[in-house]
Amino acid sequence: MFLDGATFEKMNSQSVHTEIGTTAVRAVSARHLVTLKIHDLKRLQEERMVKDYGNIIFLLKSRKAIFSTEELKALCLKYASEKLYTKIQNDLVDLIR
Repeated sequence: MFLDGATFEKMNSQSVHTEIGTTAVRAVSARHLVTLKIHDLKRLQEERMVKDYGNIIFLLKSRKAIFSTEELKALCLKYASEKLYTKIQNDLVDLIR
């Protein structure tokens, strides 16, 4: 996904250091990854739902990315749809606070 300079800088400044094998890399934070994946689901395309939606649910269930109800709803409304928020809310009713 291409990002404008300001968005890239924000994500880069909050990225995390990790290793892939013996190579040190910077990776987008789990919160930003969820945000990017919500954006990818804007059109609720079936091929995107399988992978991206599963990733969102995993990151939220594992608590690697923590959002309040209001934050998650705002992201869905801004980048995708209320339909996506409702689906996430129904799948994670016990985790969203």
